[in-house]
Amino acid sequence: DDSSGASEAYDALVEGDAARVELAYVDSLSSEEQDAYYADATAQYDESEAGLADVPTALQALFAAPYVLGQPVVELIVENGGNEAVDDAFGDPPATSEHLFDPRTYFAGDASIDVDEPGLPDGADEIGETDALGATTLFVMLAERIDPLVALSAADGWGGDVYVAYGLDERTCVRAAFAGDTAADTDEIAQALQAWAAAGPAGAASVVAGAEEVAFESCAAELDGGTTPPATGRSLDALGLPAARAQLMAVAEADGGLDHDEAFAFGDCFVHRVPLDTLTQANESADPPAEVAEAIDTAMIECMRG
Repeated sequence: DDSSGASEAYDALVEGDAARVELAYVDSLSSEEQDAYYADATAQYDESEAGLADVPTALQALFAAPYVLGQPVVELIVENGGNEAVDDAFGDPPATSEHLFDPRTYFAGDASIDVDEPGLPDGADEIGETDALGATTLFVMLAERIDPLVALSAADGWGGDVYVAYGLDERTCVRAAFAGDTAADTDEIAQALQAWAAAGPAGAASVVAGAEEVAFESCAAELDGGTTPPATGRSLDALGLPAARAQLMAVAEADGGLDHDEAFAFGDCFVHRVPLDTLTQANESADPPAEVAEAIDTAMIECMRG
């Protein structure tokens, strides 16, 4: 499959395995060597963060997704079959970004739903090639404007999509059609897209909810003065939600002996109980403030109790 979703999922497998091997190597180092490694890694992170200051956070999030979502998937593969299973996964890799957001779909072999390509308006010139946005792009896009947890629920229900970009009357636009895994998921995606459109410039986007698919269209909009609407910059932090959920799913299976569904429910409970700001603070430091650590410990205990 040469779709962008398959490429993203394969990149996640590659980078997730690389991170697994890197961490195994770091664990073999002395405490002094580990301190030097982490100091160097932190310095490199700070330098890259400064260098990316002018890059939209949505693009940063899309680039980071295979790295932060790949490692938990690989750890789950190891837990369910050892290193040999990882080798086998390169012959049968994750095929969509849905497999990264909800690793259960990878183990179940879920395929994406075929969606008909939207037509173009009269006089429009197609730009690029038709492709799928996928669960990751849907999530990142939504999280920039609406509640990240609502965006996460919508992305969880992603079943398939197809989009086409076009130019018309000196404007760049995109048309897409989305299908959820179930009718309820399709409706949830429609509501999230409607909220996203309502939070943006008036008339720039439209959403038409159908029984089986959601028709979406959005055109580049300019505000007075020729500037584009400002982004919230929230999507990069919001990516921590599916990443933390998948990581906790891997930990729950390895240390708690939970099955896929139980482990996913545990991780999902956690990200719904810990505010995004708190989760972000925890990710930014190896020694977070006491109130942050307490909030995380409380959520872990409550979610383990079910």
